[in-house]
Amino acid sequence: MMGSVAFAEVKPPVAKRPASDNVTWTPWLTDDGGPKDYHRHWQAMVKLRCYPAYVEGRISKGQEQYRAIYRPWPPNSYWMSYHGMDNQFFAKQQRVMTGLGYRRLCYQAFTTTSGIPRIQATWMKTSKELARDPRYLGSDEKIKKHDPKKWVMAQR
Repeated sequence: MMGSVAFAEVKPPVAKRPASDNVTWTPWLTDDGGPKDYHRHWQAMVKLRCYPAYVEGRISKGQEQYRAIYRPWPPNSYWMSYHGMDNQFFAKQQRVMTGLGYRRLCYQAFTTTSGIPRIQATWMKTSKELARDPRYLGSDEKIKKHDPKKWVMAQR
């Protein structure tokens, strides 16, 4: 994971609670503790009871950047999301989360300019009733196409 970040004197980005069928990506955000920091935005969205259903990362102009699609946090559910993981940390988290009954909702990876893999993933654990509710879970294939007109919520 990335090093610790100081949060003094920087206001979090403005965050709005999305609809449950949201397919809008956040802007690309940095991981540097500044005003456009991904983790700051994540914290603001969690306060609005939203979770990152899909997370992507990339290198742009030599800097790691992240973005996400947020959805309302389903009742009776638990989730865990990480960005910037290396292979070893991801493998450990996958074992732990699967062992605790969580399902992985998304996975995306990129390689830094120095050859280090960075992995993003979100896991969720829900009640059996919620697991059958397609309003909260989406299809990776539809997200990858970035075509909201064809977006269809799908049971996982």
